Amino acid sequence: MSNAGTNNLFRKGNLALWIQHVNTGKMVSFKAFLTDFQENFDTAYDEQYFVMHPEPLRKWKSTVRSINLGWKIVAYDTKEAEHNLRQVSSLASFLYGEQEERFAGGVSFYSPKVGGSPIFRVKMVNLMTDTNLGSNAESGLLGYIDGFTYKMSMDQPFFSKEAEAQRDKGLIRNLFSSRGAAGGASVIYPQLIEASFKFYPVHEKTPAWINGNFSIGRFPYGINPASTRPSGRRDERTEVEPDNPSTTPADEVGRGTDPAEGVVADTTAAATEARVMQQLKQQNPNLD
Repeated sequence: MSNAGTNNLFRKGNLALWIQHVNTGKMVSFKAFLTDFQENFDTAYDEQYFVMHPEPLRKWKSTVRSINLGWKIVAYDTKEAEHNLRQVSSLASFLYGEQEERFAGGVSFYSPKVGGSPIFRVKMVNLMTDTNLGSNAESGLLGYIDGFTYKMSMDQPFFSKEAEAQRDKGLIRNLFSSRGAAGGASVIYPQLIEASFKFYPVHEKTPAWINGNFSIGRFPYGINPASTRPSGRRDERTEVEPDNPSTTPADEVGRGTDPAEGVVADTTAAATEARVMQQLKQQNPNLD
């Protein structure tokens, strides 16, 4: 694809990775040539063991979301290669904390600023967003960047303004020739940079299930989740089987139906846990 084609995708199609440094409001952006996108939801539980019950009961403690993101930064010419390297340099500088000037004994010095840890908004179409779809990093996902890594490809040529003035193509393939770095060039720009980082979102609204509804709309990709049943489909869980007295209707075990959505909401998690706890206490009379 030509440079004009990728620019159109970047500007008009919003196929871009936007990263805003919240501390300063400064922003960098890259064409979204993704090589890796992986989400992790790591759940932690507190475990309780009971006599005569080999498996522990697990009480939910936390869910930590993280995103591994990788992308290629490709340059079409010297101008774009220089722009890309400037963007990467800015992103690297964003990872340092803020300091402020202080005075003591007539001497000024700098120390870490309270609340000056680097924090970001990252936006990439609907894959990384606060679910309020927008066109730039202001609608991005708030969080922390960890482990920013980038590698300049040695398999692709480098650009040089000096070499461009002397050669038609302006491409440097031998970084260390007999005449010095890049054949005498003082500044070189890689044609291809491979970058990656790990991102820890900080949800501005606490994710939770409240009365059968999730607290964050269109979580996490800006689209409504598949939570409804096809119209007219029977929910077998609510049916009573005449020949099976152990099967009880949904309303008898705490399940309810949302008439607006046609959704059968399972609200029995707490009741189920309480019932298991009661059974364990019956088996263990001395259990508090």
